[in-house]
Amino acid sequence: MGSNSDEVVDVRFICATNRDPLVEVQAGRFREDLYYRLHVIPVHLPPLRDRGDDILMIAEFFLNRYAREETKYFEGFEDEAKRRLLEYHWPGNVRELQNVIRNVVVLNEGGMVGVADFPAPLNSLQEIVAPQPVKTEQPEEVQTSKSAKKSKPYSKVMAQSLDEIEPLDVLERKIIENAVKLCKGNVPQAAALLEVSPSTLYRKIKGWS
Repeated sequence: MGSNSDEVVDVRFICATNRDPLVEVQAGRFREDLYYRLHVIPVHLPPLRDRGDDILMIAEFFLNRYAREETKYFEGFEDEAKRRLLEYHWPGNVRELQNVIRNVVVLNEGGMVGVADFPAPLNSLQEIVAPQPVKTEQPEEVQTSKSAKKSKPYSKVMAQSLDEIEPLDVLERKIIENAVKLCKGNVPQAAALLEVSPSTLYRKIKGWS
């Protein structure tokens, strides 16, 4: 561009998104031709909350890195602190973990990192993670089987005319909010009925607030 001679270049484009590009294409919010230009080697990166013990490894990496920068010495994390790191749902993913560890290093002198050294909400005495689903009898209005779900009429969400068609993200929000309401705020139960992970619902709900 802007030259009369050819230039040989070697470049690689890496694009990232927190949405499903194909769904966005089907909804008309992303150009189909651009999608197929970019969709060569797709790589799915799971959220931090689904990375298991990788959370501790990453936390220790940042702890050592920032300790060197601040010329401090930290021995590691106490067992309870490790439990908090593993059970927290990390809506901000690695960037949030990075900020938490930087906060710990800057505001503390060193030694073993305990729960009290964490910033909010990790230092809270209240349970900071999503409650695990419990095997209780489901409310009558949501008690159903997979086969019953498939045969359930969808007249309430299906448009009857062009004017009634709503964007996919609007319909998704309505379905999720209705499920959570029927489950009386029990997000894990709603996620089980919608057949998605609780972390997916927590991420979407947080994005709407």
